[in-house]
Amino acid sequence: MKSNFYFFCILSVLTLLLACGNNNQKEVSEVTPKNNKKVDSAFVNGTLCDIKLPNIHFTKSINGADTLAKADANGKVIFRAGEKKDYFSDPNGELSNNTAPILLSKVDNTKPFTLISKVTPEFTEKGLYNAGVLYIYVNDNFYQKFCFEQ
Repeated sequence: MKSNFYFFCILSVLTLLLACGNNNQKEVSEVTPKNNKKVDSAFVNGTLCDIKLPNIHFTKSINGADTLAKADANGKVIFRAGEKKDYFSDPNGELSNNTAPILLSKVDNTKPFTLISKVTPEFTEKGLYNAGVLYIYVNDNFYQKFCFEQ
C-alpha cells in the first residue's frame, strides 16, 4: 500500500515538473497587418456662425440654423425650422434624417454650469410631429435630444 502511495506521489511530482518545465520555446503568433482606416466618429458638422445673446454665444450652425434664428430684444431666440426637419440617427443607418437646423455653443464642461431653457413650440390643430427641441450635442453620433412633440 505504501509503495502505491509513493508511486502516486512521484508520478504527481513528475507531472507537475514537466508541466511547469522550461518554456524557452517562443510561441509564434500569426500577425496580419491591419490597414483599416477608422473614420473619426467624433466629427462635428456645421459652419461657423456668430450669434450672441446675453448669456450664450452660438459659434456653430448645422443645416443653416444661423439663417433661421433671430434674437429678439429680450434675449430670446426665435427659431422657425420649417416642415419635415428632424435629427434622427437610425442605428441600422437606413432611416436617418439629419436635416434639422441646430445652433451650437461650446461649453467648458470642466467647470460647473447650469443650463436653463424654455422651449415653446407652436402647435397647430392639424399639425403632426411639430416639436420644440433642445439638444445636448457632443458630435454627430453622440447627442441627447429633448423633444416636446405634437
